[in-house]
Amino acid sequence: GTYASLMRIEILNDSGTPGPIRFFEELVFLDQFGASMDLRRPVLHSHNLALLLTEGVLTRPWCLIEVVMANQFDVPIIPIEVTKPGIRFQYPDNKWYERLLAGQVLTDGDMEILTSCRVNLHDVSVALRALFRNIAEITRITAKTTSHP
Repeated sequence: GTYASLMRIEILNDSGTPGPIRFFEELVFLDQFGASMDLRRPVLHSHNLALLLTEGVLTRPWCLIEVVMANQFDVPIIPIEVTKPGIRFQYPDNKWYERLLAGQVLTDGDMEILTSCRVNLHDVSVALRALFRNIAEITRITAKTTSHP
């Protein structure tokens, strides 16, 4: 999406000043490989996977495949909530997961992409629930530690 493209430009235009690029041995942008790319290798060899939580990200099959593979290979996922005026990422609730598993969230074309990578809706549901459970746990812990003087 647009935010990922802008983030890539900023990272790759690093001018030698301290910044996030200093923390990476090698930057891999999975979208550079194209639709026929086997995503297992770059995800397996990643230290972390950054997921930009933007509107519609949970309906992008390639993003879902990356999340599933990261979950399967125990690659930590770093969720980055991207907000802009009037638009916020909508965290999935139980009804959303029910709709996902009933085949009501993704298009037939999206399903073909998932299937071509041997990913099913159950895999997607498990991976997303794990990701968002971790966010909820961190938020709960943070709230506890900041509420005590």
